[in-house]
Amino acid sequence: MTETGDNNANAPLIDIIIPVYNGERFVCEAIDSARQQTHQNIRIIVVNDGSTDGSREKILALAGQLPNLVFVDRPHSGVSATLNTALEHTSADWVAFLDCDDLWATNKLQAQLAALTADQSLDICFTKLKEFDDESAVNTKYRARPEPLDGFNKTSMLCRRSLFDRVGGFNDALEMGDFIEWFNRCKTHNVKHVVLPDVLAFRRIHDNNMTSGVSAVDYLKVIRLHLNSKRQISGND
Repeated sequence: MTETGDNNANAPLIDIIIPVYNGERFVCEAIDSARQQTHQNIRIIVVNDGSTDGSREKILALAGQLPNLVFVDRPHSGVSATLNTALEHTSADWVAFLDCDDLWATNKLQAQLAALTADQSLDICFTKLKEFDDESAVNTKYRARPEPLDGFNKTSMLCRRSLFDRVGGFNDALEMGDFIEWFNRCKTHNVKHVVLPDVLAFRRIHDNNMTSGVSAVDYLKVIRLHLNSKRQISGND
């Protein structure tokens, strides 16, 4: 891969994790979005969570062409377990996450790494996030919000790999809210973060977004864990 700009042999390696479950229509575009980063010292770890569509075949075809793409295949077990499996394959000091239906601006990682290295007390850098409607978003009640959002979301995050040693991995008992629960645990450990003012991550809204099939029970689990985290913080004050 050709290195440009500040991407020389001494540039920090960033592991990019892309979890995939039935993302045949989007996964190649997500991988290309990672490859187009101005920070080029990257390894792309794509974990197929037992997809039943053509995702596996598309990823395998790309893996044969891209030496920095690591393909991991596993039985379907949910997003948290998939993310934790991906983390087991990381070795870089920095980790980023890209949902297989989302996209990045080309300078996302470069801007975030600059912010994190400029302030060594920071462990996480987020960016603003913008939603966009996919052409398939016809049956969902949810539509992309027009205003940029504070991107407290995996897709907009770059963090230190060591964070997962400090606070643990994602909670595989949850069907959704995996990131919210993990980030709340970060708060109990006084993890410092920053949100860049630029929109550098893009969330695709389509008919098969994971949250479209979430039950009230799943929401209650996340709320309960969030309240427990708040109690822990209060108890430590």
